[in-house]
Amino acid sequence: MLIQQETGVPCRRLCGAASLAYRSVLRWKRRMENGFPVVERTGPKKVERPDMSKLRQAINTRVQHKQCRSYGAMVLLEQYREQVSRRDLMNLVELARREKQAERLQRMRRITWNSTGVVLSMDDVEYRRNPDGSRIFTHNQMDLASRFGFPPIASIGGVLSGEVIAKLLRERFKRHGAPLVLKRDNGKNLNHKDVNKVLSEFLVIPLNNPTYYPPYNGVMERENREIIRGLDKRLDEQTQLADWMLEDASGLAVHVLNHKPRRVLSGRTACGIYSERKGGEYSLRQRERIFRLIEGMVDDILGSMSDKGRKNREAAWRIAVETWLQNQDHVTVSLNGKVLPYYFRFVCHN
Repeated sequence: MLIQQETGVPCRRLCGAASLAYRSVLRWKRRMENGFPVVERTGPKKVERPDMSKLRQAINTRVQHKQCRSYGAMVLLEQYREQVSRRDLMNLVELARREKQAERLQRMRRITWNSTGVVLSMDDVEYRRNPDGSRIFTHNQMDLASRFGFPPIASIGGVLSGEVIAKLLRERFKRHGAPLVLKRDNGKNLNHKDVNKVLSEFLVIPLNNPTYYPPYNGVMERENREIIRGLDKRLDEQTQLADWMLEDASGLAVHVLNHKPRRVLSGRTACGIYSERKGGEYSLRQRERIFRLIEGMVDDILGSMSDKGRKNREAAWRIAVETWLQNQDHVTVSLNGKVLPYYFRFVCHN
């Protein structure tokens, strides 16, 4: 109103120049004259203010916060409906979910694979279903340090059999050299007796992932997602795929990934790093000595446990293998940006 008094321009013309609704300006003017706030939050007015400390505690304890959703917020809204609006409650829930995610990421261990050719990872992933209902799988293998992926093998109707995987591993070990460690899931085909026979023949250390814990094999899981994205760009959803069609498309997708500069590789390509000198070229005598050392670590870990069952032994084996790899600088383990030390009586003089 001061502008109107200074300029003498009618209020309606000033509202048009400022792109304001004339009726809204008149309503604001009446509110000011009556001593009310000019602008108020929309929605029904709440009769009482909530106890914010109790409300935040209820959001943290009674609401289950997942990666993208929080379950139980609507039940909480019914309790606080007379005190807080739905919009404000959802903002508080989203803030709590982000805080939980940040805490979860800080507690996660980050593993950096340093030596090319030391650890090979393999995994089966379901791509999709054919129009006739048959399931389509690809068997992927990758060197973890260089991110170099080998051409996948496709299968229709089920995962690749253990006999075929064993034959594939033997051929690749003879051609590219055997890694020191083979990382795998707990699938029956990946732990087949023929696969274990090949690992024993080349003295490759098996390292199984914990059950129902995909982050342990996070590098391979990300590689699977990138391969699937590459297949989606090249294949039609309505096409009835044969195994050779999927192998050609997935092989091309892996080839593109191998020759793509990556930030995690400091701008280099996986193929360029893998083609250099490998770090997993251990002789059979050296591998036998490493096996005995790791078995001694496992016995030392189990010695302080009352339960020496299969699950504890598998966990002790993983700890021993990880400790040896970290001691040899093949991997770097960090938590919240800080490198973790390793202490073990077999590998530490303290």
